[in-house]
Amino acid sequence: MQLHNISKDDYEILAGCSPEQIIKSPLKPFSSLIIDFLGDLSKTLMSDKEARQYPDVISFAFWLRPASLNQKRKELVLHPFSIGRGLALHIAPSNVPVNFAFSFAFGLLSGNANIVRVPGTNFNQTQIILKHIDTQLNKSKYLNLKNQNSFLRYERNDKLNNYFSNKSDCRLLWGGDQTINYFKSISTNPRNVDLCFSDRYSISIFGTKEIISMNNNDLKKLCEGFYNDNFLFNQFACSSSHLINWIGNSKDISNARERFWYEMNSLVQKKGQMEDTDYINRFAKVGSLALQFEDFKFSSKISDPIYRSEIKNETNFEDHRVGYGYFSEIYNVAYQELASKISNRYQTVTYFGIDAYELAENFIDASIEGIDRIVPVGSGLNLDLMWDGYDIIRTLSRVIEVQ
Repeated sequence: MQLHNISKDDYEILAGCSPEQIIKSPLKPFSSLIIDFLGDLSKTLMSDKEARQYPDVISFAFWLRPASLNQKRKELVLHPFSIGRGLALHIAPSNVPVNFAFSFAFGLLSGNANIVRVPGTNFNQTQIILKHIDTQLNKSKYLNLKNQNSFLRYERNDKLNNYFSNKSDCRLLWGGDQTINYFKSISTNPRNVDLCFSDRYSISIFGTKEIISMNNNDLKKLCEGFYNDNFLFNQFACSSSHLINWIGNSKDISNARERFWYEMNSLVQKKGQMEDTDYINRFAKVGSLALQFEDFKFSSKISDPIYRSEIKNETNFEDHRVGYGYFSEIYNVAYQELASKISNRYQTVTYFGIDAYELAENFIDASIEGIDRIVPVGSGLNLDLMWDGYDIIRTLSRVIEVQ
C-alpha cells in the first residue's frame, strides 16, 4: 500500500508499522497466532504495576485471556472456511480510553489487518496499552503481525480519512452522529462493510422486592455496579442509563427507592467523580427542564450528589436526558408499553430483580425498534463480541462457500 499526496507529517505512528507499508494478509478468525499475541499482551498488562491502577485496563487484559477467547470461539461456532475481510479501519471515540484497544482486538480476532486511529486525548490508559502492544509487535514471533497493524494519531484530515477509507475492507466507526455521518459520506470500495457505533443511551429496570430484602453488603455491591455503569463517563456512555423503571407496589417502590438512592448518594459523594463544571451544567439543564415542562417534579434535594425527577409514563423520555448524574424515574410501566416508547436510539437495559428472558420476549412480541442488550447492573460497559446488535466477528469476516 502506498500513500500518494499524503505527508507523513500528518500523522504520528504510536505502534506497529507505518500505514504505507501495511500488508493485507487475511487470517482465519481466532487463529493460534492471534490468540498467542493477545494472550501475551494480557499477561504483560496484568503484571504492569501502573496498569493495575486502572480497572478499565485490567478488564481489557482479563478479556484477552486465551482461555476466555477460546471459549468465545467455541460459543460462536464459526463456519470452517471463514477468513478476515482484509483491512479494518478503526476510528476510536475520544472519550473512552480503552475503546480503541477493544476495537483493535475485534478486528484482529476476525482475521484482519488494522489501521487504528487512536483518540487525540492523551489518556494514561491509552499510553499504557500502546506501550505493551508495541513491545509485543516487536518480538520476532509477531513481526508478521507488526507489518499488518498500524496505530496512528492524527487530527481530522480529509486526505488521510479518504485514503484509508478507500483502501479498507471494513470500518469500525465509533463516535457521535456527526462523526459517523462524516465517514459515511466518504467513498469506500464497493464491498466495504461498516459497523457504526453512534450516539445511543440506555435504561434500567429494577424489581423492588429484591432491593428491599437484600443485605447491606449486597446493596453496596449493586450500587457499585450501578455507579460503574453510569458515572465513570458522566452518564454519557451509550450503555449508561438515564431512565429507571421501578417495578412493584407503591409501598415497595417507596422503600426501595429510599434505600437505593441513600446508598447511591453516599457512594457518589465519597467517589467525588464529577468536576465543578459538571455540576453547573447539570443544574442549568435541569433548570431548563423545570421551565419547559409544567408537570416537572424534582424528587431530590438541590444539595444531593444525584438529581432525580419523576416523570409520567406518557412523557417522551428522550426529552429528559441530561447526564452528569441525573435520572428520570417511572413506575410499573408494562414491558410492552415501554417497548412502544423505545426508539432505535436505545442500546441497553441494565436490570436487577426481574426476569431478563421475560423482558426480552415481551420486547420482541412488541416489535421493539431499539435495545440490543439486556444485561445485569454492573455489566453495562462490558464490551464483547456482540455489541450494538452486531455479531462482530461474523460481520468483519467472510465465508468461502464450498460445494
